[in-house]
Amino acid sequence: MPPATPLPAPERIDSEVYLELLPGVSDNENEVARLNAMHNAFHEYFKGGLCAFKLKNERPQRVLELGCGTGAWAVQAAIEFPEAQVVAVDISPLPAHRVLPDNMNFQLVDLRADLPFERESFDIVHARMVMMHIPNAKHLITRVAQLVKPGGLLILHDPASKTLLETGGPAVRHCVKELVELWKMSGADPDMGEKFQSILAETGWFSEIQVEKIAIPLGGCIHDERLYKLGLINKVFLQRFIMAAGARLAAAGHGLTEEMVQSCVEELDQVGCTAVWDFYSCAARRGGLAELHHEMWRFVAEHCNDRNATKMPGMTKIMPSAHPALQLTSGAEKLGRSRRLGTLAGHCNALQTFLYQAFIPHSTCIA
Repeated sequence: MPPATPLPAPERIDSEVYLELLPGVSDNENEVARLNAMHNAFHEYFKGGLCAFKLKNERPQRVLELGCGTGAWAVQAAIEFPEAQVVAVDISPLPAHRVLPDNMNFQLVDLRADLPFERESFDIVHARMVMMHIPNAKHLITRVAQLVKPGGLLILHDPASKTLLETGGPAVRHCVKELVELWKMSGADPDMGEKFQSILAETGWFSEIQVEKIAIPLGGCIHDERLYKLGLINKVFLQRFIMAAGARLAAAGHGLTEEMVQSCVEELDQVGCTAVWDFYSCAARRGGLAELHHEMWRFVAEHCNDRNATKMPGMTKIMPSAHPALQLTSGAEKLGRSRRLGTLAGHCNALQTFLYQAFIPHSTCIA
C-alpha cells in the first residue's frame, strides 16, 4: 500500500497579508462609520474625555496620534487643546470629507518604518487599538516612548484576547483561537494591552504608569448604557474582523470554514452571549526621578571611565560597580544624554545643583 500523500502545510500569513485584512478608511464609507462610532463610544464611556485619565491639567504644545483612522480623536484633541499643534498619522489617507481644525495636520506614515519625528518633541502621544496590529510592537512602543518630552504623556489603549477564549461560546473560542494564531504568524500580539505596563517599566523612562482595565461584555444584559454601547461597537469590530480574516484563514488551510465563521458571528449576536473582551488603557508620565536616577548613574559611569575621570575625584568610590549603567558609549551619545540630564534635573531642584556642580562642568563632551 503506497504511503498517504501528506497534506500541504497551511500557508504562512505575514504582516503584509495580515494588514491587508484591515480595511482602510479613505474609500470605505462603512469603515469610516464604524471607526467614528468606535471613537464616539469610547468618548462617551470616558465621559467626554480623550482617554480614561484626566487631562484637564495638561498644557501640551504638541500632540501626536498614531494610527489615527478617521482622525476623530485627533480632531477632538485639537479642539480640547486649541493652543497645541496636533499631528495625526496613519498608513491610509483621511476620509476626503474630513475637515481639519487649523491647529491639526495629517501625515501618511507607516509605523513599521522610521518615524519622521525628533526625539522628545511631543507632550502627548496617543494610540488606540494600533499596537495590537503591529509586528514587534514592543520595539515600536520603545521608539514611540522616545518621542515624548520629559514630563509628557504616552497614552496607549489595546485589548487582550485571553478573556474571549475564557468567556466565549464554543464557536467564538474556536474562531478566536485561530485568529490568535494569525496574529502571531504576522508578528503581532493579540494580548498587547496587558503588556503595556511591563514594557514601559522596562525602559526606565517613566516615573508614573497608570493602567485601567475595562471588561467589555459583547452581549448579555448590560445595565450601564455607556458600557453597552462600547460592547456593541467592539462586537461589530470583532465580527467584521472574523469575517475578513476567517475567509483568508479558510483559504490558507488554517482550520476554519465559512460555516465556522458564520456560527461565530451568529453566536456573538445571541441574547445569551457571554463573551467578554478586556481592554487596557495605559497612561505613562515621562521623565521622573526614576529616569533621572538611572540617567545620572549612566552619566557618572561613563565619565568615571573616560580619560578625564581624574577631574572628578572620589566619584568611583560612590558608584555601585554592579550598576547596569557601567558601559561606555560614543561621545555624541554622551553629549545628547548630558543635555537631556540637565532638562530632567529641572524637574528636581535638589538634584539640579548636584548634577551641574559635580558632573556637567567637568565634562569635556559638553558643547
